Amino acid sequence: MFSCQREGFITDPNAKLNFSLDTVYFDTVFTSIGTVTRRFTVKNPYKESIKISSAQLAGGDASVYRINFDGLSGTQFENIEIAPKDSLFIFVKATLDPNNSNGILLQKDSIVFTTNHNTQDIDLVAWGQDVHILRDTVINSQTWTADKPYLIIGQAILDSAQILTIEAGSKIYFHRDSYLWIAGTLLVNGEKENTVSFSGDRLEQMYYDIPGQWTGLVFHPWSHGNKINYAEIRGGLVGMVLQSTFDDVFKVDLEITNTKIQHVSSYGIRAAYSKIIASNNLITNCGISAVALEGGGNYEFYHTTIANWFGFNSRKTPSVIMTNYAILSYEDGSKSEEIRDLEKAKFGNCIIYGDYSNEIVWSKSDTEDKQLNYTFENCLIKVDTSETPLTGDSHFTNCINYKDPMFLNLNLEGDEVYDFHFDTLENRISPARNLGNPSIGGLFPLDLDENSRTADGQPDAGAYEFLLP
Repeated sequence: MFSCQREGFITDPNAKLNFSLDTVYFDTVFTSIGTVTRRFTVKNPYKESIKISSAQLAGGDASVYRINFDGLSGTQFENIEIAPKDSLFIFVKATLDPNNSNGILLQKDSIVFTTNHNTQDIDLVAWGQDVHILRDTVINSQTWTADKPYLIIGQAILDSAQILTIEAGSKIYFHRDSYLWIAGTLLVNGEKENTVSFSGDRLEQMYYDIPGQWTGLVFHPWSHGNKINYAEIRGGLVGMVLQSTFDDVFKVDLEITNTKIQHVSSYGIRAAYSKIIASNNLITNCGISAVALEGGGNYEFYHTTIANWFGFNSRKTPSVIMTNYAILSYEDGSKSEEIRDLEKAKFGNCIIYGDYSNEIVWSKSDTEDKQLNYTFENCLIKVDTSETPLTGDSHFTNCINYKDPMFLNLNLEGDEVYDFHFDTLENRISPARNLGNPSIGGLFPLDLDENSRTADGQPDAGAYEFLLP
C-alpha cells in the first residue's frame, strides 16, 4: 500500500479518486456493542501514481467510527500512495455510545480524502439503539417490556421457582452461542401485531434467515406452567429444547400458541418425556427435524403447519420423529437408554410436509413393554407408503398423503420471503382446504392471522385459513 517510489505522482488539482460507493451504511446496531466491519475500495484511475495527502474522519477522535488502512486503525492517515490503475481497501467499524433513549437515533460522520488540495468524502451512516445487556446472568422474577431490546451474551438462567414475563413487542437478541436457560416459568405475552421475537444479534437483512446464530431456548425438567403466545423464534441452533429427568414429577410442560419457529440448524422443538399443547403454530425450515418427541411424553398439536424446505444442506431426517425411548449422553462419555410411555402424540388439522421423501417416522423400543400412542386426524401429510401402508391404519384418520399443499412461496428461486399461506391461483388449489375436522376447528376459531376458520363451517388444515383475494 505504501510505495517507496517518491517520483511520478500526478499533481493535477482536478484529479479525483474513484470509490466503490458513496455511503457506508450500517443497519441498526446496539450501543456499546461494535458493528460488523464494512469495506469499500478507493481506486487510482490514472496511469501515474497518486498520493492521498490525508484521509480522516470528519468527527476526529470523538467520532463513533474507526477506519483501517493496511491493518492500522485510527481516525486519520497521511501520505497514502496508490500505484497507477491500482486500488486499496478501506475498512470501517463503529461503536455507538448509549443515547439514553428508547428510540433509534441516527449517527453520521464522513471520511474526508484530500488529494492535491482536492477534497472528496464518503458518508458514514448508522442507526443506534440502547439495549438491556444480560451477560451470564441469573434471572429472578421480573417483567421484560418493549422499551428497549434485550441482548443476552453467554447464558441467561431463569432460576427455579422464578417467573419471567415478557410483554408484547419485546425483542430478545442473542449473541453467538448464547441461550436462555429456563428452570422457572416463562410467560410470553405477545400479540398479533406485537409479537415477541427471539433471534440472533446480527441485524443486517442478509442474516434474517441464517440458522445457527445462537443456541436456543432450553427448558429444564423442573420448569412448569410455561406459556408462549405470539412469538417468533428464529435463526438458532435449535428453536427450543425441553429436557427431562424421566421422572413424572419433573415432566416439563409448555403451552405454545400462535408462534413461528423458523430457520434453525437442527430441531424446531426437541422434547424428551415432556408435555406440550400447541396450536396455530408455524414450524419451518429446520436442518434436522421440525418436531422430535423422544422418550415418551404427552403431546397435542392442532392447526400447526410443519413445512420443511431447509436450504443450507441436504436434510436426511424426517420433519416429525416420535419414540418412546431416548439415548442420554453423560459427561464421562457413557450413554444409557431411557424408556417411557408415549402416552399421547396427537396431530389434529395439521400440515406436515417438506422436501424429504418421508416426513413422519415413529419408533418403539423392543426392550420394554411401553406404549407408543400417536394419531393423525384430518391432516395433510407426507409418509412413504411403500414402507408404511396407511390403509386400515388406525393411527391415521381422514388424512391426505403426498399431495402438494400449494404454499404461496417456498423461496426455492431465491425470493426474499417464505410464505406458507395457500396459493390463490385457481390451478393451485390446496388439498388442505376444507380438510380440517370442524370439532377441532371450533376449539381454535381464529387462525394465526386471527382470521375466522369457522365462518364457512369447514376449517382448513394448518395454521392459516384460506381467504379469497
